[in-house]
Amino acid sequence: MRDGSTAGRGLSASDLAAVLRGLGDGAPAAGREGTVFASAEAELEPVALPALESIAKVLAPLPNDIQVEGHTDNTPIATPRFPSNWELSTTRATSIVHYLLTHHQFEPTRLSAAGYGEFRPIASNNSSDGRSQNRRVDIVILSGRERESEPGQEGKPDQVFPTGPPLSGKLTSKIVSPSRDET
Repeated sequence: MRDGSTAGRGLSASDLAAVLRGLGDGAPAAGREGTVFASAEAELEPVALPALESIAKVLAPLPNDIQVEGHTDNTPIATPRFPSNWELSTTRATSIVHYLLTHHQFEPTRLSAAGYGEFRPIASNNSSDGRSQNRRVDIVILSGRERESEPGQEGKPDQVFPTGPPLSGKLTSKIVSPSRDET
């Protein structure tokens, strides 16, 4: 599987990249099939479910742990449910984790959720396009060494996982190789 394929397991890594590129929150952009979350909300939009189904089918057979990371732009939010972007980003990540647990019976010990609010932007927040890029959820496929840094995961071996092209879009996937820990 080091060649980037998931032969016999559903979508390839490049197919996964195509699925992930089309999703986000806010108003749909040209060529995007839909959104994952409505603005200032954390409930999954129905239009996102087919893509999440495809993603789950790719992730399910992998032995790796998965971290879902929520991100926002720097526009302040202050609602009773979400007093800040920290709560919004964390709740969005948790919504995807909950979906994987309830609809695909992922092993709970394989999944984690993290929210970074506006503090890990991938674009400038000075334009609407940049803010749109920053409102995203990343799905991170963890290597064995990263698992060891999690409490209770010490001594578990490295895992083999697919690699693929760099991914962009709103719901993205990072594939973290063991060599990252060695630099």
